[in-house]
Amino acid sequence: MQASIKTSLLFLLFFLMCFKPQAQPVDNKIVIVIIDGARYTETFGDSYHTFIPKMWALSQQGTVINKFYNNYFTYTSKAFPALYCGAWTDVEDIVYNGSSTSHSVLPTIFEYYRKSKNVPSAECFFISESFESIWLPSLDPDYGENYWPEFNAVGHSDKEVAIQALTVMANNHPHLTWVYLDDVDHSGHSGSRTDYLKAIYTSDKIIGVIWDWIQSDPFYQNTTTLIVTNDHGRHDDQNGGFQGHGCDCEGCRHIQFLAIGPTIKQNFLSSKYRTIPDLTVTACFLLGVQPTKTTGSVMYEILNSENNK
Repeated sequence: MQASIKTSLLFLLFFLMCFKPQAQPVDNKIVIVIIDGARYTETFGDSYHTFIPKMWALSQQGTVINKFYNNYFTYTSKAFPALYCGAWTDVEDIVYNGSSTSHSVLPTIFEYYRKSKNVPSAECFFISESFESIWLPSLDPDYGENYWPEFNAVGHSDKEVAIQALTVMANNHPHLTWVYLDDVDHSGHSGSRTDYLKAIYTSDKIIGVIWDWIQSDPFYQNTTTLIVTNDHGRHDDQNGGFQGHGCDCEGCRHIQFLAIGPTIKQNFLSSKYRTIPDLTVTACFLLGVQPTKTTGSVMYEILNSENNK
């Protein structure tokens, strides 16, 4: 009898030593902010970080990629869909709700997320200023309109968009929030360098406010990754200057990339060459979603070791 008890105790001890409880899945959230048309030389390419003091301070807690590039079309109508599709995609014209607009051919991160997680549209928000016709996700037969995000297009400035973003996040708590700021591009095209630089400075303050708010909200605190990038840069000084963009010069192609959050390495500078399609593929990886029709790859080098698998 005693031998039997002893054997049972030894077996239990062996089991406890060998058993490793399964880690609980992390409830990751993603906030992606696109600052349209900021040139790298005025953001992280400026060694003094004159116009991005908030993002520079945040970079000490996160990761900057100093070789992040738009590697194809350096204008918004093609670069923006590439960002949220994880691949360079064709776009097709369409009349939607009475307005002429366009949709991507390939599925977007919103469609991948909603279909994979089987969640309602309120789990994904696309937030921008008010447009007569907003760019639309895909009509892909495997994904499409049933998996589109909620659209929140209100206001006519980055400040108004930022207020809407915080309002949406506070009221709806989506897991995936995509924020589009376009004052920098508008100001650049105006030809006023003062207005252009002021718009970059304003967008920087907005990033700081968004991150501070994320860290103050129990739903998002310590479970949210914030990613900030651009769709394109602007001509470098040898190719026309900040007023325009659209060619293959260094100014148009070289863009910023900042990531911060519990999944991201702290105070890390990556010099690995990365491009626009890698953003959505990496975000999908963090959300536990398989983006089946992308061409980008996961940026494992920016992830903490426990996420780098």
